[in-house]
Amino acid sequence: MEEALCPKIGMEFQSEDEAYNFYNRYGLVVGFNVRKDYLNKDKDGVVTSRRETMKYQIRDLVIEHNHILHISECAHMMRSQRKVSISQGAQAEIANDAGISLKQSHELMGKEVGGLGNIGYTRDDLKRYLRTKREKGLKYGETGAMLRYFEEQKLENLSFFHTKQLDCEEQITNIFWADTSMLMDYIC
Repeated sequence: MEEALCPKIGMEFQSEDEAYNFYNRYGLVVGFNVRKDYLNKDKDGVVTSRRETMKYQIRDLVIEHNHILHISECAHMMRSQRKVSISQGAQAEIANDAGISLKQSHELMGKEVGGLGNIGYTRDDLKRYLRTKREKGLKYGETGAMLRYFEEQKLENLSFFHTKQLDCEEQITNIFWADTSMLMDYIC
């Protein structure tokens, strides 16, 4: 293995992302998955295994693994290695907008690279990518503004009601709302 890829005691990183990216590349070469969600905190709740003077340093290192490692041919499909690239994401969005199902879109992209094993992500990864893009769009778009307005109305008026209906791809198909005056009109 290339010397620069091996972690060593005393190595420092300027950010958590830099440390994670280094360790993730090492995991790809060696054959193990990486995740950030495990951390150590002291009794005051301060993270101790990630932060030290705003730099990140390797303080303890065990090279031997207590689990079976992935073979290098499959390592790119470990969760920490799977990524939907910008171009793949754009292609999936175009297919989605054209009415092509997620399954068909994923299969087509797999055929373009010689099989789904070569694509670098799963259909669930693609689904999460599209959902995240939609959620970001809703946050700033007209629909998002309307849903935020409905939430504000609900806090101000307990009789205010709203709901939304989603299709199988979690796209909003219908929105219903009723305020106090609408309820009174319905009763009349």
